[in-house]
Amino acid sequence: MRWATALLAAVEASLPPGTTNVHVCIRADDVILLKGATCRAAPAIHLTAIVRSIAPEGTLMRADLDCGFPLAALLTRQSCEEISLKPGDRMVAQVKAPNVHLIPR
Repeated sequence: MRWATALLAAVEASLPPGTTNVHVCIRADDVILLKGATCRAAPAIHLTAIVRSIAPEGTLMRADLDCGFPLAALLTRQSCEEISLKPGDRMVAQVKAPNVHLIPR
């Protein structure tokens, strides 16, 4: 499936036959942010992302990303500090294909 400029893979067996229009849902806690990563875990989707904002969300930090479409990631404060995450950073957002959920429109 193509979304904006990204090609997304999903494992979804429960769509009704003939479904061609779907909502794509990815939970923020299923997104892994990688900085300067060249490792490609399979099966996973790797999206080029720009960090738009970072804000506390409970005990975690929420990073709002621009991947050609909006995407969010939840990280621990320690992870944010270890990678020195800040708005404007270019990252790789990694999502495993089974974590891409399709919902018929």
